[in-house]
Amino acid sequence: VIFTYDPRGNKLVEQHVNLDKPNEKQDSYSYTIQGSYLVNRLEYNGVVSNRYFRKVA
Repeated sequence: VIFTYDPRGNKLVEQHVNLDKPNEKQDSYSYTIQGSYLVNRLEYNGVVSNRYFRKVA
């Protein structure tokens, strides 16, 4: 797992690398703050999904 922080976009990117098969496509996660939500963007093989987390209390 490789983490990269981009302070310009205020984004944390998480890359998963299969050490046994480093040439395969990697899955990618990114985390950003949008308003009162933490948004987790997941991408693998062209498929993208978003998860939204909101702090309660």
